[in-house]
Amino acid sequence: MHPADDGGRARLSRHPRPGYVRCGRGQPTKRELEILQLICRSKSREEIAELLGISKRTVGFHITNMLEKTGHKSVVGLAVEAAEKGLTSAETQNECERDDTVFS
Repeated sequence: MHPADDGGRARLSRHPRPGYVRCGRGQPTKRELEILQLICRSKSREEIAELLGISKRTVGFHITNMLEKTGHKSVVGLAVEAAEKGLTSAETQNECERDDTVFS
């Protein structure tokens, strides 16, 4: 199917770097959890990028992945879910990495 024939729903496929393993739904990556915790601390994309030594675009990529995994439409939904599940502190990060149902 030609992209113009899909009703405007075509998406560019992302080709991650070699060796990158995309986690399935319900499995946030360590970096996604770091970004989520910073979002919950009211950090902007620019601040998060600077703190983590990554680009603002990469921060956006991780946020988009989390939104797709959870079905939320904004970072507000991510922050609310994180608070409800106790994911807003660094102490919970290791526990979350072992739990494949963090995002349900």
